[in-house]
Amino acid sequence: MTYLSVSDFKHGIDRRRPQVNGAPGALWTARNCVLSRGGDIEACKKFVAEYALPAGTYGLAGVNARPVVFGTAAAPGGLPADISYKQLTYTGGSTIVKLHDAKPFAGKMYAIAEFADGDVRHFYDGVEVAEWRTVADASWTYDTVAKLLAEKINARSDVSAKSVDNRVLVEAVTEGTGFTCTTGTTDDANVAGSLPTATKTTLQANVAAVAEVRATSTITITGGTVSAGVNYVSQIAVGINNLLATPINFVLDNSATANAVALAITSAAVAGYSATAVGPIITILAPPGLGATINGTAPVVTLAGNVTKSQTSFAGGVTAVAAATQLEQIAISATAADALDTWTITVAGTAYKVTGRSSMTGTLIHVVARRLWIPVGPYVRYCKLSAPTVWSTTAAPATDPGFIDTSTDSEGNDDIIAIAEHNGNTGFFSQASIRVYSLDTDATLIAIVQTLPSVGCVARKAPLQYGNSDVYFPSPSGLKSMRSRLGYNFAYTLDVGDAIGSYLTDFMAEVGESVTRAAVAVIDPVESRYMLAIKNRVFVFSDYVGASVSGWTDIAPGFDIDDFVQIGLRVMARSGNTIYVYGGLSGTEYPAEDELPIEVETGFLDANDPASKKADEGFGMAGEGDWAVEILPDPNNTDKTVDVGTIAKIMYPDAAARFPSVTSHAAVRLTCSSGGRAKLSSFFLGFNRTSA
Repeated sequence: MTYLSVSDFKHGIDRRRPQVNGAPGALWTARNCVLSRGGDIEACKKFVAEYALPAGTYGLAGVNARPVVFGTAAAPGGLPADISYKQLTYTGGSTIVKLHDAKPFAGKMYAIAEFADGDVRHFYDGVEVAEWRTVADASWTYDTVAKLLAEKINARSDVSAKSVDNRVLVEAVTEGTGFTCTTGTTDDANVAGSLPTATKTTLQANVAAVAEVRATSTITITGGTVSAGVNYVSQIAVGINNLLATPINFVLDNSATANAVALAITSAAVAGYSATAVGPIITILAPPGLGATINGTAPVVTLAGNVTKSQTSFAGGVTAVAAATQLEQIAISATAADALDTWTITVAGTAYKVTGRSSMTGTLIHVVARRLWIPVGPYVRYCKLSAPTVWSTTAAPATDPGFIDTSTDSEGNDDIIAIAEHNGNTGFFSQASIRVYSLDTDATLIAIVQTLPSVGCVARKAPLQYGNSDVYFPSPSGLKSMRSRLGYNFAYTLDVGDAIGSYLTDFMAEVGESVTRAAVAVIDPVESRYMLAIKNRVFVFSDYVGASVSGWTDIAPGFDIDDFVQIGLRVMARSGNTIYVYGGLSGTEYPAEDELPIEVETGFLDANDPASKKADEGFGMAGEGDWAVEILPDPNNTDKTVDVGTIAKIMYPDAAARFPSVTSHAAVRLTCSSGGRAKLSSFFLGFNRTSA
């Protein structure tokens, strides 16, 4: 007997090639598990619902190793004792709808919140940072309003939106499926006579597809007697088309004659006409493409002898109509600019609101070099040195606030959407490039170090420094790492997520651009794993260089992750009004039985002999927990399986589990619903080569 042995799974998921080209140590599927430091498959820890939050709290951040949530009202009743609450003193009249970001600075929280009226405000230690109003009021334009409106509308799955100058273009995703679109404005009267406008123009109305219906005409044979060459149907003509190649004699009776005529019309197939007969009634079907145009046309029927008939004109035809995609254009303008005016676009009943001020109010926070750095458009603004509430005074360039216009440091005017530190420098990420800067406490020494073109990030909070030399981030082509060249202080990008590139990009396409943009990432401080959360999936990278373990798995926790943060030595996730802790407060909790089943599937393995047939004789494995094992013997049909059974021990000292199958390639599918820290370390397939 020959053995194919898989001793570890250190490569994790690898979908760079089709499943038929599997390799030992690589997996096609690895769900609800992680890679150990030795390359084993281990059950992931449980996301334990530790805290139920009352209504009226938003976001999740950490300060002094303690979780913090936010709101504008006084601390609500029912708040768990372990959770801190920061009230944001808001002077407006609207309600909070979202906390965009919150970061600690000098032991206090800096937070950015959005309100139902479209307003966005900054707060430090709960007090509004008023100078951001001055900054935003001086820099907004109608173009920035249009851009933010398009970004908000793109959160929908039924329409897509983009901005072109001061215009928002809203287009249906599906041809022929329309949407309602209305606009509105609110004149704040901060500037007399500003009169904001949001002018909607329908560039393409929705047109639903209409399938063609071919018209029909009937001819009923009502009488006649058999006399060949005397009594017959001479011709049936529709316009210039003669449907009979030769006359059809009256035969037997009315029904038989009708059947003979119908067969003759169909056989001749003149111009696409065809016919059927039921009893004495001949039904003529008009050719494809005529639709309703032939309705009302009467066939000209020529009879000889005593043959008689009745007939109807063509009717029932419907002309095909191609679907057209609805496209609306909304032009953003005003008689006079007023930062407090509001523009609203309502799509299918949901209103999206933006003020001039909010369109240039940053929503992402980064802390480095004793300042806050907040991107907005192609600019990155920074506060006064060690003074997070000062953003507009510019008397002392070295220490006062200012901004970096990234579009003047390298080609491109794309928006900066994310920031991450890298090897002593800082990367400003757009969707199209990465600009690396040297940031200094002396603002006059800030300088661009290099630009990495044609590679960018698709999520605001996902770039994350791992160690000193790596920054992991999701790009349009999958997970990448920005890394420093050995011996140099220059960065380059590495496809650290190449093995799951198509797997990840397919998932990002499925959930959509706006959901992907909200992805969040953390480093598990206990196991040193990068964890990227997109909606209801967590992609986990286990990288242990000393053991040559470097691979991806994923977790389906069963809920959407809104916020994902490391607080102290814990990884916490907020979903709705629940805070989950990975591994629970103890850090050692694992799923209960049937709670989070592990799913593992290999590629198709051929024992380095893809052309030979192999009679499978045995399967053995080393693991912990109850593992249901199936063999997939057919690369052309992954639904075809051979059941090996459930294995709950290390089998090597005993006989292998026997199963019947003859194949050239085999994949192994293993599932484990056991509670606790289930593990899969290795397996083997035993076989004999055969000519069968």
